[in-house]
Amino acid sequence: MEEDKVVCPRCEGSGLCIECNGKGFIPCPDCKDNPTTSCKKCSGTGKISCEPKCEVCDGKGFISYSNNHSNENIQELRKEVVIIPIIPAKPVATFTILILCVLYTVFSGAVFGKVNILYFLGLFFPPYVIHGEWWRFITSMFLHGNWIHLLCNMYFLYAVGITIERLLGTKKYLILYFISGIMGSIASMIAMPETFSVGASGALFGVFASYFALNRRFHCFPPSMMKNLYFWLGINIVIGLMGSNINLWAHVGGFLGGYLFIYFFPQPDKSQFKR
Repeated sequence: MEEDKVVCPRCEGSGLCIECNGKGFIPCPDCKDNPTTSCKKCSGTGKISCEPKCEVCDGKGFISYSNNHSNENIQELRKEVVIIPIIPAKPVATFTILILCVLYTVFSGAVFGKVNILYFLGLFFPPYVIHGEWWRFITSMFLHGNWIHLLCNMYFLYAVGITIERLLGTKKYLILYFISGIMGSIASMIAMPETFSVGASGALFGVFASYFALNRRFHCFPPSMMKNLYFWLGINIVIGLMGSNINLWAHVGGFLGGYLFIYFFPQPDKSQFKR
């Protein structure tokens, strides 16, 4: 199969990150020309580390297409691809959520095959919520049933969370995460009103859905990347349908919550995006 190559719309063929021009760092936006040791972003160095290679083409300077597009189609694809500027900040929220999930689940005793009082205080159970224990919407996102459940979700969080947090910024990312998790619990409550549930899956599927919503609005990811995401979405749907202990409704609710939040939530004007 022939492979067509399109000049990367992000770096325009240079293969270098346009934020740092391949230097590997950018000036701290807070310190600017007066670095101070009290700066939380750069710790007084005046610089923030940056990936020197273009994040879209991985330093190649071009994007490959293997579908034998005509020249006209390739030009249209080049025009459509719009890249949202990466916010130069560490994914603090993603790693904080990961650590809290591990600690909370370990303290609950679930990873050791035990179920103690903390487990009962945190899980999501619709009758408890209806009787006023609304905080279970939040606590259940950080609890997991066993160590396999925990490891799978934390790997998923690491895989999908970092990029989205850097695209949206920490505040919007946290709003996305918790709205998705709550929507997942609401869907679970409606569909399975007598079922216990724990896990970050609803929130994670909302973060996952944000890739599709962002690409729908701004065409901001290469087609090859979106193909992989659709593949993994299909795999997760199959696993959800086959697994008896998987709360598929929480996944569906979280996905819809995350997608709708990103699709309708105000974003920077498209004219500000860098091609």
